[in-house]
Amino acid sequence: VAIIDAEAGASFYEGTEKGKNMVLVANSQSFKDFEEDLDDISENHQEYGIATFGLDSATKIKENLEETIMTIDEKREKKKGKSIDETNLSIRSRGRIKYVSKRLQNLKIDLSTKGINVVDIAQCKEIKEKQGDQFITIGYEPDMQKNSDHDYDVVLRSFTEKEPNGKVHYKA
Repeated sequence: VAIIDAEAGASFYEGTEKGKNMVLVANSQSFKDFEEDLDDISENHQEYGIATFGLDSATKIKENLEETIMTIDEKREKKKGKSIDETNLSIRSRGRIKYVSKRLQNLKIDLSTKGINVVDIAQCKEIKEKQGDQFITIGYEPDMQKNSDHDYDVVLRSFTEKEPNGKVHYKA
């Protein structure tokens, strides 16, 4: 298993019995590190002996990309003497985010065509519908890049149920 870990959770399993199958854990918080990790896995997956590629979490990767690019846009506006409070992601910046997202998508497609399992973990967000004066939750979807829902064969939403006696059941 090779994991790009944007939440530093997988590192707890490195060197343990539960993490014995992990051949690579890339703790990527920065935009630059993330791009380097994509290149490394793309170029060296056979050398690492990767059978499964995981991303934890796709939500955090999306947020990190947006934050990094927004910071660049704010600096650009500040140099022009404008208020950073009114800064929005520029078209150029949205293009950069889309480019990196496509690189990730293409890596996952490339790995899967070579028989490597791809597992993405993402936070979920509610899908709401207005009924009368209120919004009602009608479902859930992964909080990821737009149109990413078309990339998956199976989507599982994990949740817990608690019995009155306090026993917790983990379900998907």
